[in-house]
Amino acid sequence: MLVVLASVFAVLLGFGWRFQRPDGLQAASGSSAASAEKWSPPLGPGESAASRVKRLANDVASLSIGSTNRPDPGKVLTEAKDLADKGQYEEALQRHIWYHNHALEYGPSQTGVRLSFALSSWMDLARRFPKARQALVEIRDREKATFADGKGDTTLFHEVSAINSNLHEEDDTMTLFKTIVQQDPELARRCYAVVEDLLVRKGEYEDCLSFIPNSEARFKSIRQEKERMAQMSFGNSRVKEAFDGRFVKQTCGLIEILVATGHKPEAEKIRDQALLIVDDPLLTSAVQDAEKKVVEVKRVPVGCAAPQNRSVFANRDDIPRSGQRCSAGFPTCCIADSNRRGVENTWHPRKFARFAGWKHCDTAGWETCATSSGVNSRACTGCCGRDRRIVSLPSPRRPGCA
Repeated sequence: MLVVLASVFAVLLGFGWRFQRPDGLQAASGSSAASAEKWSPPLGPGESAASRVKRLANDVASLSIGSTNRPDPGKVLTEAKDLADKGQYEEALQRHIWYHNHALEYGPSQTGVRLSFALSSWMDLARRFPKARQALVEIRDREKATFADGKGDTTLFHEVSAINSNLHEEDDTMTLFKTIVQQDPELARRCYAVVEDLLVRKGEYEDCLSFIPNSEARFKSIRQEKERMAQMSFGNSRVKEAFDGRFVKQTCGLIEILVATGHKPEAEKIRDQALLIVDDPLLTSAVQDAEKKVVEVKRVPVGCAAPQNRSVFANRDDIPRSGQRCSAGFPTCCIADSNRRGVENTWHPRKFARFAGWKHCDTAGWETCATSSGVNSRACTGCCGRDRRIVSLPSPRRPGCA
């Protein structure tokens, strides 16, 4: 029995199901820390903390996910938002902390939500309750320390990257990645896919190429990933469109790297192969768009951030970042927990912005559209029929940058 249980845990961990200690000690080094876990869902009748842990282990061993008295991570996340709306910020923060630490223990399907919508909701709370941001920074820093101890892995790096994206501290992700490159090149190779988009946006094309010894093999892996995802769409056209969008985005990134490093013929070959799989206008113009962007990046003085709200970037789903904030690559405009209506995207050849595979319906109040005034505003009219503005603010510049 112990052998079977150990095997099941090993398989789940291999798929990124990260288990944390149930007593919350993993959440903070001291009870006074902002990220200290001081709340957990109420125990069921006759249930103790020890029996809950034992039952969880039995559920995992039997591959059961529907036992009674089982905490519902989705309800905890919804409760966090409701408490924040009522001004009960400390209580809302505790729900977020518990959800982040334990959601995957009780709901493996929360994997995508945990690093996208949940973090976006957490940051909404942080804008009203600074302690919430401090808690997220503490969690991020503890996870980074794991790499310093030589115990980090790809899943944890993805988590740190997602948190930094929400904190708008992506330079921290770059610093961590470059440290991993020096300390553990093999781990860096496995983490590269997580950080590739960030490296491309930073203009670190040569660094990207060092992780792509064979562009055909890289494109093959992108195509195979799309094929695996297609099997998960179960005929859902919106899910398929989201997966197609990921394929297009990854392929355009690869083309941009090749163009920037003097491998235009290879880029054109990959573009032609990709168009046979997905007929998308972004792929059609990918080589020309990459050439324009590379010219713009080279105009920026050394040490300055690459421009992110120029017209040449209008062909990329993730640009401009300053106005369309993302969480681990998931757009956070008019977010719902799992249901959203398409958001009309008047600045993009496609009519609808791509999401991560969740349905497009109403926003259920999960809105994170920018509301401050700025430049390059565009209408967001697909959500509940109301007119909102999504604003692309100019990227901050360091002193001396044009």
